[in-house]
Amino acid sequence: MNPDAIPEDFPRRTGALPGAQDKFLALKVGGRYVVLGSDEDRSERCGYCAALADDLRDYCLRKACEHPSWTHLANFERTCQGIYGEAGKDWEITSLEREWLVQRLRYLLIQKGWDDLGAA
Repeated sequence: MNPDAIPEDFPRRTGALPGAQDKFLALKVGGRYVVLGSDEDRSERCGYCAALADDLRDYCLRKACEHPSWTHLANFERTCQGIYGEAGKDWEITSLEREWLVQRLRYLLIQKGWDDLGAA
């Protein structure tokens, strides 16, 4: 994802390490180190979370067709339970990214006419 296309509200991964010597936070990914909080890291994280939000939107829309008796809000809340529960436990996202994901999913569903989801 282009760093200029990252939404302003997408969280940054940050941290602190004790000691007087200068340090940086890094994560070893695929045999190379990625500096956490860098534009490259944030761009990759945002792309991953945005794709996940798109997949979850499609999931909600499919479930709405399969279960027409479910309200939009009930469908959304069920999906959010999965995001915070067992289904989402293996996703490599932070708690702040998870919150962003839920808000992004709400936005995407409202764009599809699900106006009854209420405010965040």
